Amino acid sequence: MEKINAIGRRVLLISDLHIPYHHPDSFKFLAAIKEKYLDKKSIVINLGDSLDGHALSFHPTDSDLFSAGDELKKAIEVIHCKGGLFETFPNMIEVDSNHSSLIFRRAKFHGIPLDYVKSLPEVLETPSWRYVDDILLDTKLGNVYICHGKSGSYGKLAQNVGCSAVQGHFHGKFECTWHKSVTTERFNMLCGSLVSESSLAFNYGKNHLPKPILGVGLISESGYPRLIKMNTNSKNRWDGKLP
Repeated sequence: MEKINAIGRRVLLISDLHIPYHHPDSFKFLAAIKEKYLDKKSIVINLGDSLDGHALSFHPTDSDLFSAGDELKKAIEVIHCKGGLFETFPNMIEVDSNHSSLIFRRAKFHGIPLDYVKSLPEVLETPSWRYVDDILLDTKLGNVYICHGKSGSYGKLAQNVGCSAVQGHFHGKFECTWHKSVTTERFNMLCGSLVSESSLAFNYGKNHLPKPILGVGLISESGYPRLIKMNTNSKNRWDGKLP
């Protein structure tokens, strides 16, 4: 577990881009978020699944999408494009997740020692990005546990870890709830996603009633959580506005 001192610092929480099947306006939205809400002291945490890895999945894949090699090439291309994720957030921290870890799980499944596999910063050419299992954030309101996704149930993760909690993974959950007992008060936040709902990569969810909600999470210098929704128009494009 990575321990980070965030007292007096803003923390941006990005979740589930699933590059290269991310929403086409996600990088513009994130750049606008950075300009309006962040400063040089701010911490940027990716809650995981920055990569999709559709072609590497253990589940059936769609032959009309990229091959594994082409998907990786496209992901690197968009990460490094002008205004892309690396240019906007060169010092991002990302927690372990089911999609971004697919190559390592594939290697393990086939009995390949991980020493043969490059790290994600090497593969993506993002040497200043750090990957950690999970995070314990120290804020003015106390500890905040951060992971990719362990429970979408109401308040359960914060209850289980005994402190406030933040996670992604659940694309259709964009919520922050507060929970108070006799001795403690904590929040449980789920940060939605930044996926392209229309992509064939997410065709598995076309009949699901809950749909992805686009947005990010933010923790203020004083430790209070906030959700910032990416509002879209009738064509599912960002309307260009921030609250």
